[in-house]
Amino acid sequence: MPWPTRGAWRAATERLRWRRDSKTARRKRRESRQAVRDFVDEVNKELAVTDPDLRMAVNFDGTRFTSDAINETELTVLLQ
Repeated sequence: MPWPTRGAWRAATERLRWRRDSKTARRKRRESRQAVRDFVDEVNKELAVTDPDLRMAVNFDGTRFTSDAINETELTVLLQ
């Protein structure tokens, strides 16, 4: 497979950026975050009853470097 041209690269990046920043995408991300929080709260309530010393938490790395790496991975998958 030939290497993509600079124009194709820009177009794919713009499509990803639009998809990432659209209102629908933001709403879906917000709903997903809320679903994860609700699940974690539910598990923590159950753990408080069975074993008060245990607690579940979700670690998330939202730094610029991680975001850039994820965007590059999405772009690579999109172009293949």
